[in-house]
Amino acid sequence: MTISRVRLFQVTLPEDTWIWLAVETGDGRCGWGECWSSGWPSAALGAWADAWAARLAGRDPRRLAEARAERPDPPDGRAGGPAATVASAIDQALWDLYAQAWGVPLAVALGGFGRTTIPLYANLNRGLRRDRRPEALAARGAAARSAGFAVVKCAPFDEVRPDTGTGQVEAGLARLYALAQEVPWDRIAIDCHERFTGRLLAAVLDALPGTPYWIEDPLAPPAWRDWRWIRERHPTIRWAAGERADTWTALERLRRRGVDVLMPDLTLAGGVSPVRAWITVWEDLGGRLSLHNPWGPIATAHAAHVMATSRGDVPLEWAWGVTPQRATATIPREPVRAGHYVIPPTPGIGIAPDPAFLSLYAQEWTARGWRPVSPDTACPYPKED
Repeated sequence: MTISRVRLFQVTLPEDTWIWLAVETGDGRCGWGECWSSGWPSAALGAWADAWAARLAGRDPRRLAEARAERPDPPDGRAGGPAATVASAIDQALWDLYAQAWGVPLAVALGGFGRTTIPLYANLNRGLRRDRRPEALAARGAAARSAGFAVVKCAPFDEVRPDTGTGQVEAGLARLYALAQEVPWDRIAIDCHERFTGRLLAAVLDALPGTPYWIEDPLAPPAWRDWRWIRERHPTIRWAAGERADTWTALERLRRRGVDVLMPDLTLAGGVSPVRAWITVWEDLGGRLSLHNPWGPIATAHAAHVMATSRGDVPLEWAWGVTPQRATATIPREPVRAGHYVIPPTPGIGIAPDPAFLSLYAQEWTARGWRPVSPDTACPYPKED
């Protein structure tokens, strides 16, 4: 069982884009991973995938530690974001292959606690990028609750910039008040996307009639100096952060600042290997964790298997209601039921892209750039021994 090639697919949908990576073996197996799909030049991702392919060729994926250590030299002389996200996808794909090789679900290979059902929260924002009306957010929140999601997340403060006055928060508050007519305050997570100064954030928190589920990424980096007095002024609020943290040092810095829920992202932080270790350390220190995961079904599958190793009860992010094509993207269909991810009992992550879906919506990276995919050249569904 040796690695034969690495393939990169760009899935372009009307309302979303996913970057999937496949590591194939000579005996017909295929492990899948997913890249962070926002902001990286696609050619840079392709160059890194090619570099990994050259390093991994002939390696046995069951010798996982050795395979993931084969980091290539930067193809363009530089590292950075594309390097981190492709390495993260490689690690995911190798773990998928590793679990397939031993005939067990990834959660079992990782030493999960026997959890097979992972609670999800509905990220409403990605499905509302074209409609920012308060009533649209409220309707989505009501629909998500009816679909079984106990917690919803929104990012209501589009108009806020760190240098704006307090009057700019009014549109965001209107969205929140409308959502709170359908969803209890303590079931609403608020993502601030690092838009606030301390003074502006304090004004918003003072205006909220209830305590939200959490406040995520509230402050722009220069405003971290205000963090202590904000927390002291609002001691009952739970704080979440860490989606761009790619080392334990970065997460530890957030812990020292008083972040309650860490949110590393498998598509940026190195993949399954480091995040699985971080969960153990963070929870042993008394913290809570919920992976940042606004991505497609491959990243979500890995995140659910990794979350099965957690002792906590914080739900995992799921991009709810973004694109109807998601329902046909994988074989079998993504196992989301009534606001929960039900981990399949099959080896690896338990799902793989449907070749017909890839032929409709994906392009594959080649030496000549991106090319269409035909069903007969797509990766096979994972084997079962």
